[in-house]
Amino acid sequence: MLSVDEWWHLDDPAKVRLIEVVQCRHSDEPWYDNFFHCIKCEPHVLDAFVQRVNRQRLNGKNRIRHKYVVETMRDEGVIMRNGKAFNLDNNFTADIARLSALLFPELSGVFRFRTRAIGRKVA
Repeated sequence: MLSVDEWWHLDDPAKVRLIEVVQCRHSDEPWYDNFFHCIKCEPHVLDAFVQRVNRQRLNGKNRIRHKYVVETMRDEGVIMRNGKAFNLDNNFTADIARLSALLFPELSGVFRFRTRAIGRKVA
């Protein structure tokens, strides 16, 4: 869709529009309930995730554990806005990685995903 470098030049409303494009194009895939609603309300969480993943990729890592990235963000207090914690559900960790891989071609090969069972919660 676009490069990570291009992402940083967008304002939050433009980022939300791109997230909505991915949501529409991939509506047949299993996404957890409320994932898109939450990430569109708090795009800074996606920013922090992409920043960390891209930094690891540029430092030579070929495989990145999305769960570890999210846990590090929690430990560092990154998932905060206006002094309030944003609860990034553990079920969303794979979805934020999938969204990142769909948005940014250069991140598409750094994650490993399991196939989800049919009948899981879908957004």
